[in-house]
Amino acid sequence: MLRLILLSLLLTAVVTGQKGRRERECSVIKAGYQFSFDLYNELASNNTGANIFFSPYSISTATSMLMLGTDGKTEIELRSFLRHGICNHESMRIHLANKYISKLIAEPVADMSLTVANRLFPDTKFNLYANYTQKSAEFYGSAVESIDFKGQHELSRKTINDWIAERTNDKIQNMLPAGSITPMTEIVLANAIYFKGTWKTKFNPRSTTDGLFHIDENTATFIPMMRTKAKFTYATNALFSIIEMPYIGDAASMVIVLPRDRFGLSSIEKMLDGNYLRALTQYGGKTEVSVTLPKFTMTFSANLEDTYQSMGVESIFSTGADFGRMTDSEDFFISNIRHKAFIEVNEEGTEAAAATTLTGARTLSRSPNFICDHPFIFYIVHKKTNVILFLGRYVTPTK
Repeated sequence: MLRLILLSLLLTAVVTGQKGRRERECSVIKAGYQFSFDLYNELASNNTGANIFFSPYSISTATSMLMLGTDGKTEIELRSFLRHGICNHESMRIHLANKYISKLIAEPVADMSLTVANRLFPDTKFNLYANYTQKSAEFYGSAVESIDFKGQHELSRKTINDWIAERTNDKIQNMLPAGSITPMTEIVLANAIYFKGTWKTKFNPRSTTDGLFHIDENTATFIPMMRTKAKFTYATNALFSIIEMPYIGDAASMVIVLPRDRFGLSSIEKMLDGNYLRALTQYGGKTEVSVTLPKFTMTFSANLEDTYQSMGVESIFSTGADFGRMTDSEDFFISNIRHKAFIEVNEEGTEAAAATTLTGARTLSRSPNFICDHPFIFYIVHKKTNVILFLGRYVTPTK
């Protein structure tokens, strides 16, 4: 009897644990959808009339790695930025959910490449807590590669750029431009993601012909248009139609939201709810659809400091940031956040890559105040000979 009771308790604990993990994962996914479209709208408003393309996963993963090393107000801001306010879990449970999600993403699928890599690049003299590096490795698989920002900042920049290029199949080049790494740089947190998938239903290249693409009410141009016909998950309402086109293996798909009004994109952008779209594709029925899709290649890059700030993140950009779980380095702050992305869509499938870097730096030690608001003496010296060339005093303001 006792054994039966113990077995029953054990099974209950296992089921409860699995349920808790699913709930955490679900909450993080919901947050991810909300974050993705909130970030989309922010980038869209800053790039009026222009293409945008980015990896929400790359940005959120790099930011989560940073959040792992924060505490207090700084951690709260990053949680809010990533939209984790919709889940009431403590931060460590969010990192556990991220770990589980990344494990699923890493599972191999035939005819599809999907790799995500994270790395910490601290300066050789930067005091990075062992507990932080251990947890970063545990939750995000991020190795640590110490480099000499102080003595060889240009070589350090090349090392990071080469790492990103290698992990994105050379699609993301020169991620950190010249001058972006200085002797004041303390650490770079980097994420790289690469994807290549083959359409489950390919487009026949012989069906690709030039078609008219309407840019706005006054502008249209001919571009290569691919065509196919098959059963896809499809739904429509008064504002837009949505279609999901899977890649071989069904581990990934492209979802396209098409406004019903030819020039109605801007009117629906801010109304879009990522979790509503997710529901449409999860529960929508399969319908035979004739698809016409542009064949295109696109690149996009952005510095995201202003974007983070407009979405509520302030403290990481000042020396008042709380990185108490990462380092005891004083005057440490995030000086730059960069994102770069690439996509090519053709008859065979899709190739895409992106990278995100968060650069941490330090300021010079706070100096004593030196305010020349009363009479003073001054001189000019020739340094090599130590001869005073000019000498004087300043007692009263002159014109």
